[in-house]
Amino acid sequence: MYGAVVSCQGVIARPVAAGRGTDSAARDPDGAGGRASRWEITTGHSGLGTSGSGDVLSGTIAGLRARGASDAQAACRGTHLHAAAGDRLASRLGSLGYLARELTEELPPLMMELSS
Repeated sequence: MYGAVVSCQGVIARPVAAGRGTDSAARDPDGAGGRASRWEITTGHSGLGTSGSGDVLSGTIAGLRARGASDAQAACRGTHLHAAAGDRLASRLGSLGYLARELTEELPPLMMELSS
């Protein structure tokens, strides 16, 4: 069984494998009763569809995971940060034309704002 957390187009899902093993906590760590956990990120801009944007997203999630966040927390927080960075760039630079590296420059200020 894989404990995957998937982030795709603003939806984060954590499937729960029903019927495997004997420990119900292992099958259903969030107490979802055998249902998948699902979260939706409502921020984000179409300008995120640029080369390297997905690399920034996966790196953000991996960095948060390395800092101690759970898989689901890292996926949700990372996806939100990535989307919010895209929103900021779109409002400043327009809907097209920003670079993946510009997304990364937005992440530290966003993290500081969200932590306070």
